[in-house]
Amino acid sequence: MYFEQEQLAYDEIEINILLFLKKCVQNVKWIIICAVVSAVAISSLMYLKNMKEYEKKNSEFIVKELTEEELEAVDRYYLLNAKVEQLQTYKANSPIMQMDCNDVYQYTINYYISGNIREDVAVAIENYISGMLFATEFSNNIDNLAAEYVKDVVTCLTAEIDSGVISIKILAANEKDIQDYIDVFKSIIMLYSDKLQEDIGSHKLEILYEEITHGYLEEVYSMQDENYESISSLETALSNYFGILSIREKNYINQSLVKPVEGVMTKPTFQINYMFIGMGIGAIACVLAIVILSLLDGKLHSEKETSKRLQIIYYGLIGREIDIEQLEIVISYIVKSCETAKKQNVAIISTLNSLLREDMQFLIDTLKNNNIQCNVLGNVLKNSDAIEKLSTDIPVILIEEVGKSKIKDIYEEAAICKDLGIQVLGYSCIIKK
Repeated sequence: MYFEQEQLAYDEIEINILLFLKKCVQNVKWIIICAVVSAVAISSLMYLKNMKEYEKKNSEFIVKELTEEELEAVDRYYLLNAKVEQLQTYKANSPIMQMDCNDVYQYTINYYISGNIREDVAVAIENYISGMLFATEFSNNIDNLAAEYVKDVVTCLTAEIDSGVISIKILAANEKDIQDYIDVFKSIIMLYSDKLQEDIGSHKLEILYEEITHGYLEEVYSMQDENYESISSLETALSNYFGILSIREKNYINQSLVKPVEGVMTKPTFQINYMFIGMGIGAIACVLAIVILSLLDGKLHSEKETSKRLQIIYYGLIGREIDIEQLEIVISYIVKSCETAKKQNVAIISTLNSLLREDMQFLIDTLKNNNIQCNVLGNVLKNSDAIEKLSTDIPVILIEEVGKSKIKDIYEEAAICKDLGIQVLGYSCIIKK
């Protein structure tokens, strides 16, 4: 041991990976606690952050009130949309829109109008057929046919005033429907004919001619094409109008229609990945803290650390927990060092305050049996009596404890011995209960 104290103080620290792993295993409880706390903290913070952003963005895009100008624009959209919905409903329910123009049944019937005022009667019949009165009576007798769609399948073609003939047609998608329509139509016309006699007087409708044809009908194709074009044009107009509205107006409309609002975030939830990230960060932080504290605690971390720092012999572990065979090996090394130094006396010093003679008793007795006198002096840093008992003629053995003895104190202890010219034979590490 011939290093200067200043050199020893700035000696590199040995990093023992296995020692740090052992420290981590010993503190695994704290690592788990840190991981759990970090997981909860990070996932909660991320949830709160996302919730804050969610509330902020939603407050910007969810519209509760509009200006008068914006309300007018929205009302125009509602009116246009209502027309589109009416046409779409008509498309879905109208019998004429469900027909195949290549497979249409058409029934034509000519009625003769008796009496002199035939023109008034013809106009009255045409109005009756195209009006809701006839439609209501008709729909009450035909299942699944709304009154507003009757004008599609029953049409008054012409009223030939001079000859007193009125021609009426009925359209249907199949043979069964056409027959049902004819039966209902005839019965209603008969009722109306009786009513004519009461209201106008002496007028009566008599069947002059009737015929059923089946096949392609251009009129159905034209009517469907016209309606499809109307629906398509109105839908395009609605889409174009919606496109020119502001985001506030669009969102207000979407809210009323229970549709997704533009720019609104989905409500955040706890995400499991943040918990795993938090656990990893917490565990790593705790391990780093354990390593840093181990490096900064200034204590002896391993049995052989002092040997490398001070370049003195390490004898091995001693104490009441060590088996006799190992102790005998340690003692044999000490005896050999004493023989090499040609000394019959040796002193034991330490930086520990709790170095008990009972822990050293086996060592003292065994050395005595080998004609070596051993004396336990204790802590030379704090016990002035121990320093006074040091002698240049008596070499010393250092006894330290891993995890308790401080490196700085060991340096000072070694410096005292050097200053006093006392030889240090070696050192051992003690294990206590």
